[in-house]
Amino acid sequence: MAELSIDTSELKQLAARLRDAPLVLRGLAAETMRRTMLRAEGIAKRSVSGKKLQVRTGRLRASIRSRVIVDGPRITGILGVENLVYGPQREFGGTIRAKKPGGFLTIPLKAAKTAAGVPRFTAREADDAFPGGTFVAKSRQGNLLLFGKRGAALVPLFLLKKEVTQKGAFFLTAARNEVQPHFLESMQNALIAKLISEGRATTGAPVAT
Repeated sequence: MAELSIDTSELKQLAARLRDAPLVLRGLAAETMRRTMLRAEGIAKRSVSGKKLQVRTGRLRASIRSRVIVDGPRITGILGVENLVYGPQREFGGTIRAKKPGGFLTIPLKAAKTAAGVPRFTAREADDAFPGGTFVAKSRQGNLLLFGKRGAALVPLFLLKKEVTQKGAFFLTAARNEVQPHFLESMQNALIAKLISEGRATTGAPVAT
């Protein structure tokens, strides 16, 4: 999860010229934050669709959501991954271990994946895909593999590991960081536009001292 916050009291000097300044300021800040976070959401979704995180099922991309919380003068935009267990793992990285003691993670190899990288079947389903049977053996490099028999051919299907460590992609943090410098400028522009609409400022003239 990545957050972007602003305390609207920081803009009181400029907003003081507005009628009903506190309410107007909160409304403008909330709307500007909403647009900013939608922009960050789009950036994050494009990030996981590119080379950094290639799309396989599309579930990670579809789960990226933004929302805005208004708590008094503080407006907070939140960018996160909803209803996807492995979302935080992809953002921050970490170590994944087999669920059962003594068990293995089964990492599909080329023969067990589609062109998009989606598993064609699980390790338990491998016997159905390879009627000749399956067996576990070490490769020449010393890795433990699950093989399938296809006639006389032995096909490597899954790499077996006790645990694997993934690096964080930080796609949410990067999106937040990209939009953050532009938020205050957008907020100031929104205030100036409101002042102009109320006839309290003119273009080309300073609106704050």
